[in-house]
Amino acid sequence: MILDGFDESYSGKWRQVKQEGLDAFLAANGLNFVIRKFVLLFNTTMELTREGDSKVKVVMKTGKTIEAVMDFSQEYEGDDGFDNKIMVKATWEPSTKKMIAETTPIEGSKAKRSIVEKSLMPDDNNMMLEVMILPDDKILCKRYFMKESMP
Repeated sequence: MILDGFDESYSGKWRQVKQEGLDAFLAANGLNFVIRKFVLLFNTTMELTREGDSKVKVVMKTGKTIEAVMDFSQEYEGDDGFDNKIMVKATWEPSTKKMIAETTPIEGSKAKRSIVEKSLMPDDNNMMLEVMILPDDKILCKRYFMKESMP
């Protein structure tokens, strides 16, 4: 089973409680000053739901709702959240319970190559760390989420 170990500790609704470097991440993705400030003020939530043996549905609310289904069984075409087309390779590391999504822009897309990792905090499974990296721009953003509810 591809998502072996993905359990109720991830599934549910999460609320962002802290961020580091989000403004620089958004600016590198082409968002203007006003939109970036709005996003920084918004109470971001994320809901994760397992769908079968190889998929996780992610619903992110940041002023607009972004829905995606991560497929851990194959590389797939997606959207970077800024309406740019990307290819996504999602992996699950059962030993560390870490989700990793590596993205590359599709030819002609304005998307940035990125790596997004989600992991539970080692001392508190009700706290999740999301690290977003733009390796070509040398930008790193961290967002901390607290679990609000179970599915």
